Amino acid sequence: NACLKCDRFLGAIRQYLCLSLLRNSASTLMIVFQLSCSIFISLVSRFRAGLKAEIGVFFPMIVLRVLENVAQPNFQQKMIVLRFMEKLSVTSQILVDIFINYDCDVHSPNIFE
Repeated sequence: NACLKCDRFLGAIRQYLCLSLLRNSASTLMIVFQLSCSIFISLVSRFRAGLKAEIGVFFPMIVLRVLENVAQPNFQQKMIVLRFMEKLSVTSQILVDIFINYDCDVHSPNIFE
């Protein structure tokens, strides 16, 4: 059954990939941070419907944490995150989905607000 395989795959993503992403998203090594952002782009682009809770956690950790950090600005990280946002912006449906599923949902964190 394709749905069962999809559920197993999403379970594996949650169990292994998200844990690794959580650990590596705060890395000061640019290559590790960049790879974490690339993985996150793939998750948002391809699996946002099945990973709503995880994306709600990672978006502020990866995107907002870097962009709002004025105490210790890291230009390279900010550029990586801005390129990430640029890639997401290419597909307007992704932006609409994020807004509707987070900012318009009272039980989810606001991402764009």
